[in-house]
Amino acid sequence: MKILVIEDETMPANFLVRKLRQIRPDAEIQGVTRNIRESVGFLLTNSPDLIFADIRLEDGLSFGIFSRVKTDAAVVFTTSYNEYAIKAFEYNCIDYLLKPVTDEGISRALEKFDRFHTPLSISVLQAAVAQMGSGTQSWRRRLLIGRGASIAVVPTENIACICIEFGYATVYLKDGSSGLLDMRLDELAAQLDPERFMKISRQCIVSLDSVTGILPLPENRLSLVLCTPDRKEVTVTRSHTAQLKSRLDR
Repeated sequence: MKILVIEDETMPANFLVRKLRQIRPDAEIQGVTRNIRESVGFLLTNSPDLIFADIRLEDGLSFGIFSRVKTDAAVVFTTSYNEYAIKAFEYNCIDYLLKPVTDEGISRALEKFDRFHTPLSISVLQAAVAQMGSGTQSWRRRLLIGRGASIAVVPTENIACICIEFGYATVYLKDGSSGLLDMRLDELAAQLDPERFMKISRQCIVSLDSVTGILPLPENRLSLVLCTPDRKEVTVTRSHTAQLKSRLDR
């Protein structure tokens, strides 16, 4: 794992580098940059896997880095302010750590990276899976989901829902387990059997046969209780409530 630290203060930068080396000794700290200009220049010639980036730098907000240069690296933002949390997730963000950064926060961010990163591209394999039995089957029968460094083949009848969380599509199975999906939600929705699955918001697709209860919410929204062991709840937006009720009442 190659890591870049973007931090304009010496003490926090040194602390973060030291903790990363303690927690993940096999990681390569590629460098420490201190402003937008340095960071853009670094990313034009280097390809880190993970970036820890302070939001407020000496020459502006670090969001400006990712607006100027494209990177596939996952990003963990660090800041003393919580006002940027929503905007942070527009930039490959997998975690948002409030300062002072703790060992637990760093460990959690690294664990999330491990979950989201697999050495084998799932998207390449998804295309192959979609072709299995394609001559007689109109709708997708199985998905490939990432679990750490491994990939699981999951029949679609085992799925409870698929939700976008922290910028990633997470597949929740009826047995309570989960994994990550390397596919856009709209693309997946077009490949699932509409008799069994329904998109209930911009962020979620639900398996209709996994719904065990409905709870009313303000503004004509609904909360669906699913059949997972923890009785996971997902929200139906107002524009989808009528269709959802019609689909379940038959």
